[in-house]
Amino acid sequence: AVKLDKSGLIRYDRTSGAFQPLELGRIASHYYITCETIHTYNQLLKAHLSEIELLRV
Repeated sequence: AVKLDKSGLIRYDRTSGAFQPLELGRIASHYYITCETIHTYNQLLKAHLSEIELLRV
């Protein structure tokens, strides 16, 4: 759960053990995208990317 929380797929509360799915997590599960792939995209995608840089991702 901690790994999914760090990737932005769920919100995890360590004290209670409760978790809440996030929209990105729903999309990833629907398209069978791994949390490692989502983590990579989260690192590479930035708001200021040009079209060429976006296509390189």
